[in-house]
Amino acid sequence: MVLAVIGVEFPIEGKGDVKIWFNGHECLHRNVLFSSKLRENSMSGPMLHQNGLKFIGENGQIKFYAGNKIIFKANLEQGLYYAYPDIEPKYASSVEKTFKIERKPNDLMTWHERFGHANVDYILKTNRLDVVRGLPKLKRQLNFECEPCRLNKYKRVSFQSIECTRSKAPLNLLHCDVWGPANVIGKREEKYYLSVLDDYSHRMFIFPICHKSDTYDSLTKFIIRAERQLGLKVKAIRSDIGGEFIASILTSFCRKRYKTREN
Repeated sequence: MVLAVIGVEFPIEGKGDVKIWFNGHECLHRNVLFSSKLRENSMSGPMLHQNGLKFIGENGQIKFYAGNKIIFKANLEQGLYYAYPDIEPKYASSVEKTFKIERKPNDLMTWHERFGHANVDYILKTNRLDVVRGLPKLKRQLNFECEPCRLNKYKRVSFQSIECTRSKAPLNLLHCDVWGPANVIGKREEKYYLSVLDDYSHRMFIFPICHKSDTYDSLTKFIIRAERQLGLKVKAIRSDIGGEFIASILTSFCRKRYKTREN
């Protein structure tokens, strides 16, 4: 089975039921199709309606109700409505649970967290010398262990170094990606970032953008400017299969300028 999105085909690798939580409310989706090639998850209104939700859309926003209570909202971006579900509590990591446990005021773990996971020996010494006003009497705990601290000390294996540069000259190959949305919005309401990396020089260019649909304008302006400054031509553009990169307008631009687009 194959699924087509914006003219691009994706292989279907599985089918099953999925539970999604919005503000603690469980939504069960049946007969969900799975493809590891898709970058984002898609939901249909009729499927949500079958699970007892009703929805009303206006002014670029859809509100989903369970009875008279609003369960979640989806906002319009680039012709699609985006919603962000919760993580199911039982699948939340134990690190997240560490910060949700209610502790006593004189508990050593409580003050360890309040002091930004400071060394426990320093906290006990500070407490013993009575140099912090309001700090209760603390006692050393046997088998004291802080999971976030333990995880933070793990070492990651280094990426294998590349002995030689794959490109022969600047602009031979550009790596592109879009990050966002950011929690903090820019002065011009930018909440996404377009990154362009030149494979030869490893020089990175960052462009703040308001919407993913702005990728085309920012990327094409950069390519035209870079080609004029260096007197060279971009030969290939490599990206993921995000909608902002497989849009027909960007595909047309690449074809007209004899560029290769790699996904």
